[in-house]
Amino acid sequence: MNGVSVMVMQSDEDARTGAGVDAGGRIRVVVDDMLLGLIPDFLEMRRQDVMRLRALLVSEAFCEIERLGHNMKGNGASYGFAPITDIGQRLEAAARLQHRVEIVALTEALASYLARIEVVGESGIALG
Repeated sequence: MNGVSVMVMQSDEDARTGAGVDAGGRIRVVVDDMLLGLIPDFLEMRRQDVMRLRALLVSEAFCEIERLGHNMKGNGASYGFAPITDIGQRLEAAARLQHRVEIVALTEALASYLARIEVVGESGIALG
């Protein structure tokens, strides 16, 4: 798949809060408790973005793909999902160059990331 991957690193803060990747490949994301109620809608919008990206690629709507990438770049880290910011930044650049293979790989990386995350509030409350 063109070697595109989502890098999920464990920082000192991740180690303190329990964030990171478990042995089963699940990605635990710890978010501010005040944001916890907003996360389901945010993640559902990103899942819709995956479907939208696939459709936009078929119609070669690179400007719209660039816009979606730009929005993800701006929103991901704000909600505690730095890999979404990274994917968005890379999608934006790939769309500018009309690099189809990279866009497909990034879209699938986003879908994989979304399928693997487990969200937990700072207080330990799991998003069900």
